[in-house]
Amino acid sequence: MKRLTQFIKRYPPLYEALRYKVYARYRSVRRRQIFQTVYESNYWDHAFSASGPGSSLEATEGIRNALPQLVEQLGAKSFLDIPCGDLRWMQNVVLRVQQYIGADIVGPLIERNQTQFGDRGTFLQLDLVKDRLPRVDIIFCRDCFVHLSFRDIRLALNNVKRSASTYLLTTTFPEHKQNVDTVSPYWRALNLELRPFNFPAPISLLRDFSEGQPNDQGKYLGVWRIKDLHAAADQTR
Repeated sequence: MKRLTQFIKRYPPLYEALRYKVYARYRSVRRRQIFQTVYESNYWDHAFSASGPGSSLEATEGIRNALPQLVEQLGAKSFLDIPCGDLRWMQNVVLRVQQYIGADIVGPLIERNQTQFGDRGTFLQLDLVKDRLPRVDIIFCRDCFVHLSFRDIRLALNNVKRSASTYLLTTTFPEHKQNVDTVSPYWRALNLELRPFNFPAPISLLRDFSEGQPNDQGKYLGVWRIKDLHAAADQTR
């Protein structure tokens, strides 16, 4: 298999077609199992959180302080945290909302969160790419699209739009120059204002990196009105 892969890489158009049109779709079908394995094996090899180094207290210090203020500024009363991960950092954030919903594709993780943090809100096993999402004021989607293929991101965004929710708060790298595709669960930076997403300028940006996170330099949480994403999609057809 290794020799075959090396041979195919000699022909970049063929390699990209097989990797992103065939293999990525196969991985997408198995994304529930893939992300459950990531969780159960501590794939990111991080002592504090199975969600990886980006979920450490150091990495989230800025947004733990800024997120409650943003929620208050937006007047949000309902909040969908998807994927919510293991809540290691979010449990330290006081969100003054009437309804908190934590959702993740990994079933055992949701069961654990419901047992340990059920007093915080409701926890649901949901696949962002295909499952019906509740209508809320804010859909909070941190460090998710960076692990998904372009195709799965488009499906997830269409799902977000179908929810008729108000705001999307999600990860973007506004200084990043070019987006490239990936295969789940592998990570890369994304600038959502560039092709193939073409988001409008965010209405707000929250800094979401620390000096101790070399891969996350320049990472922000952007805030968009979901209705503006409909308009952006219409303009790029």
